Amino acid sequence: ENRPWWEIDLGADHAINEIVIFNRSDSGQSRLSDFYVFVSDVPFATGASIEDLRNNALVFEYYYSGAAGIQENINLNTEGRYLRIQLSGTGTLHMSEVEVLGCFLQSSPCDGVASVEIESAGPYLDTDGIQNLV
Repeated sequence: ENRPWWEIDLGADHAINEIVIFNRSDSGQSRLSDFYVFVSDVPFATGASIEDLRNNALVFEYYYSGAAGIQENINLNTEGRYLRIQLSGTGTLHMSEVEVLGCFLQSSPCDGVASVEIESAGPYLDTDGIQNLV
């Protein structure tokens, strides 16, 4: 049972709306199939099996059955800090990119700060230098 996995610590609790997984397709066929997505507020326990994670009421679970396409958009609509993608069986976990889409659950340091409209601060030149405003 190797059931390889990849996980990320998002650094804070997030509302995770969707993940986008880009599958490796360099061999002309789908390489990613039959996998779980787990989301948790706390780190996954060292050595936790898929069964442990599936039986944990505090862990969100999503199962993708079959071969994934080149790009898979998976709606999760959950909250958490830790995200893990794990094969349900043996093999090699093939992904070229993973995007996690959502927002912070905690307040942002920018909350309450007036937004800046770029159009009102110009004009700008299309150069690499800095332009002083007149």
